Amino acid sequence: MKRIIIVFAAFLLVANVAFAFDMKLDRDTLIAPIDTTNKADITFSNGDDTILLSMVGEKPWMLLTPTQFALKPGENVTVSLFASPKSDTSQGLYRVRIVAEGSNTKEKKTADLFISVERESGVYIERILVSGDLQPTGIAQIEFQLKNFGTSTVNDILLSGSVEQGNTRLFDFSFNVDRIDPLKARTIDKPFFLAEQAPAGMYTIKAKLSYQDITREFETKFTVAERSVIKKTVTDYSPFITGYSKVTTIKNYGNTAGDFTLKESLSNFDSIFYSGTEPSLVTDNEYMWQINNMRPGETATISYRVDYMPLILFLLTILVFSWYILVKLRTVRITKFIMQKRVIEEGAEFTIGLDVKNASGTNVENAVVRDFVPSVFIVKEGEGPKPVKRKAAHGTELEWKLNELFNKEQRILSYKIVPVFGVRGKIALPTASVRFKIADRAAENKSNVSAVGVHSNEKGGTLEDIFFKKKK
Repeated sequence: MKRIIIVFAAFLLVANVAFAFDMKLDRDTLIAPIDTTNKADITFSNGDDTILLSMVGEKPWMLLTPTQFALKPGENVTVSLFASPKSDTSQGLYRVRIVAEGSNTKEKKTADLFISVERESGVYIERILVSGDLQPTGIAQIEFQLKNFGTSTVNDILLSGSVEQGNTRLFDFSFNVDRIDPLKARTIDKPFFLAEQAPAGMYTIKAKLSYQDITREFETKFTVAERSVIKKTVTDYSPFITGYSKVTTIKNYGNTAGDFTLKESLSNFDSIFYSGTEPSLVTDNEYMWQINNMRPGETATISYRVDYMPLILFLLTILVFSWYILVKLRTVRITKFIMQKRVIEEGAEFTIGLDVKNASGTNVENAVVRDFVPSVFIVKEGEGPKPVKRKAAHGTELEWKLNELFNKEQRILSYKIVPVFGVRGKIALPTASVRFKIADRAAENKSNVSAVGVHSNEKGGTLEDIFFKKKK
């Protein structure tokens, strides 16, 4: 039994030795100047397995290919590690560990390679920086940092390139640099504006340096954020005699939908006279309009007006009414009335009354009351003061002189008329008038229109009888 175990162990050892592979680098250090591509080769031999490769300390500018291959007995396989450092790669020495593992035997081997990143003599874009408001309608800035790594001055340098978004070329740029001395740097700034609804995502800056017979290309990327950019603009503000109107336009300049709340402060007084777009919410003196889910490029308009015209009309009404009270009603008024309501018959007698009242708020002197009686009536004297009579072409003029009317005093003047013939109907009488002076201002008021007689379908009677019936 012991001999069998020893034989079996020897068999396994021989098998493992048979499947073992070798790994060998063609150099210990790879020199990799910036903006060039160089490679180091790794040779695999003496194996019968599928080899899987990986790297520890790998950088984006390194490429190992292939990373999986079959290794047959008696065959050699060469794998290459490419190094292509860019202009923004820091100079120095990098260590990369290549790990190889057999998928069947699980045998693992490693090898270290040093990569020395260097710059050739000349001018490079050492760094490209993008800063600012990287969103639609934002103002951004590209900063190109140029440096001369050589030992002599470089003149007449052209920096050119473009900014691209996907397959769309947004704009080109070009700058002339007169000179850069050895080991000196220059910074060039390029501001630019991002358009309305500028798409979110990755943008590329492609730059090219040209001088003498040398051309070097550089590239960097930046990201525009996905964001709603909603702004308000007062598109119209129009003051007018009785108030003002305001129109505010709201627009989403961004590349995604968003919400916006417009706030306006209106006093409690102004809010009484508000009309326009209905607000979403009113708190204290603040009006708020909420606009939800505004799509890119969408606009909304909020318009309102504050018009004090109702208040002005109300004040004017009060003013007119006050003027009427103070001027029109505070005066000497005269009212004409007929004491009898009866059919006009020859010889019938009618008593005409003139009610004169001083409502001016002060005493009035030398007031004159006048009335006129058409020639179809005969004038007779009534109770109270007697008028002065004057014959006229078509009737009789009556005049009373009132030496003084005290404030709030009321006087009744009367006279009688007798028709010279009968009439079935009514006869209108002329209006009476009163002339007076208040604060050295002459004024005249006329009475109402009155008439004697009744219509054919009315029954006659005195005013006393009519008033008595109404009271009953």
